[in-house]
Amino acid sequence: MRRVWIAVATAGLIACGGDGTKQSAPVTTTPVTATASSAPSRPFTVGRREVTFEDTSRPIDAARPSRTLRTLLLVPEGPGPFPLVEFSHGVGSSGSGLSAFLEPIAAAGYVVAAPTFPLTSGEGGGWSNLFDYANQPADVYFVIDSVLTLAADPSDPLHGKIDGDRLAVGGHSLGAMTTMGVAFNSCCAQQRIDAAIVLSGVEAPFGSGTFDNRPGVPMLLAHGDLDDTIGVTGSEDLFARATGPTAFVRYPQGTHSGILRDANGTLLKQVVIAWLDKWLLDDSTGFDALPAAVQTSGIASLTTKNL
Repeated sequence: MRRVWIAVATAGLIACGGDGTKQSAPVTTTPVTATASSAPSRPFTVGRREVTFEDTSRPIDAARPSRTLRTLLLVPEGPGPFPLVEFSHGVGSSGSGLSAFLEPIAAAGYVVAAPTFPLTSGEGGGWSNLFDYANQPADVYFVIDSVLTLAADPSDPLHGKIDGDRLAVGGHSLGAMTTMGVAFNSCCAQQRIDAAIVLSGVEAPFGSGTFDNRPGVPMLLAHGDLDDTIGVTGSEDLFARATGPTAFVRYPQGTHSGILRDANGTLLKQVVIAWLDKWLLDDSTGFDALPAAVQTSGIASLTTKNL
């Protein structure tokens, strides 16, 4: 596995340009399909849809005049409106590659948008384009705005499904670094973010932006002590520097991506849903039960601050 040292190696990198300005977004879709049926309450049946957004305002180069963002949408099959959760993948992965982790979150009553980034995904070059992460916060906001545009269109199946005033962002690995830029760096942060989920992450630079006056956005951290790609000190530092409500789930035997799978992943999905419920639905029931659930699991610890 490659260890990531971005935080010290890329000072002064490309500015992300993440002002969240809406651009026209031509959309292509594939038909909605659904999982097995369930009652019209948790767990919801989840519809799966692929949408492609084109950001023509930010060309990659002369041969690629736009940033193409193929996006997986996971939509609860209920009347809504539901909060929106954007989730960013790690280097060499894709939005659809995270569907097994994200579908239970959607089934809990959240519309999930998982973009595939044009250069850091497996199909876009992955590790060879690692430093394009600095441009991804702007991709995130473009996807969010494009999804909300769909939800505002009476002719679109997403119409009426999203409450645009309840918004969370999250990511794993390079996607967690992206999330830090989206929610906490002066380059890109917008006040509309209600909660952040940072999994196996670390603080990384975004051009001239800084983390000096980071917003107090509620932040959930998770990391494995055996992570040999991004060391657990990345999340330790994020926890120490956090200014808002923060929770840190730490897996003594967890690896970089292993925290997303098997028993680790089952617990982490429970934690993520409880975090979203607390900050997007004003329902602390699940979060209040987490200390006992984490202790009983025997595979992780939970530390909090400013709660």
